[in-house]
Amino acid sequence: MFDFSESFFNCLIIGFLDSEYNQETVQAMQSVKSSLDPNNILNPGKVLPDNNRPS
Repeated sequence: MFDFSESFFNCLIIGFLDSEYNQETVQAMQSVKSSLDPNNILNPGKVLPDNNRPS
């Protein structure tokens, strides 16, 4: 069984977003997420890149 770390999985998902959607669409999704979750407590950085967290 493969043991993929959470960060590796996040890279796959975020990489998928970059390849499937243009930057404007990802920014629109981030805007909607920010409107619905202003404190960024619901799965931060899991599906959309989290620009508020340090690298």
